[in-house]
Amino acid sequence: MNTGKTLFAQLMDFLPWTTFARYVARYGGQGCSHVQPRRTVPGHGLRPTAAATNISDETRCDAAYKAVMQCALVALLAAGYRPSANEPGHHQTMIQALPLTLGVSDEVWVVLDALRRQRNANDYTGQPITATAVAECLAQAKTLEKALLAHLRAQHPQLLVPA
Repeated sequence: MNTGKTLFAQLMDFLPWTTFARYVARYGGQGCSHVQPRRTVPGHGLRPTAAATNISDETRCDAAYKAVMQCALVALLAAGYRPSANEPGHHQTMIQALPLTLGVSDEVWVVLDALRRQRNANDYTGQPITATAVAECLAQAKTLEKALLAHLRAQHPQLLVPA
């Protein structure tokens, strides 16, 4: 029984999605809609939960953090890369890549990484999330979403879902 990655999975660790899609089109493949990054509106469905006041701070922070991670993932995919979710540290990698993929300042990714550590401490050790951390995570998610949408409109409009 094979316990390692398939050849395709190994290849995709190094091959940007844009290159893969170009090869499929060039050689008359069946298409890659089942594996290509989905067209998206960043933060869709996550911010309303994060902004709700009738749920716990932990749930609100988790929803805002997921919105941040979705933005970071879309920025990475739009740049032609994808993280390796099979290895630890992919959230940290996506956050630290934001200056390269989205052009955010170093200060922004440092704050986002601190929020990641706080969220992990809550998830894995039960450390409480403060209302201040929730507010900061929600503010960062909103700011990052605006930056991502502006970047996608300017550089990758084909990735946006029409309104």
